[in-house]
Amino acid sequence: MNLKAISLVELSDPHTQPHATYDLIINATATGLGDASPISKDVLKAIIHPDTLAYDMVYGKETCFMQDAKALGIAAADGLGMLVEQAALAFETWRKLDPQKTPLDINGALTAVRASY
Repeated sequence: MNLKAISLVELSDPHTQPHATYDLIINATATGLGDASPISKDVLKAIIHPDTLAYDMVYGKETCFMQDAKALGIAAADGLGMLVEQAALAFETWRKLDPQKTPLDINGALTAVRASY
């Protein structure tokens, strides 16, 4: 597996990574809190393939980044799953629970949280 963080400036420069596509593109900026995407739809189109996942760490709404990804035919996900997983780990740690003995229903928690907004 080859992982590399690439800045938006590098990503937007066609000379930096010519013809490169990515399996996972993560928006870890606060841009998703507003009504803009951190990357233009044209740049996004140039760096994806059919199995690319666009992941926005913002949760609670479908961001412009996620909308652009879906419009281009790739999967998109928000950061709610990561938030719930982190909360579960914190709960287990604070309560000194053994996850093997007291499994938490992560999917149930995700469903409940998504239903609340």
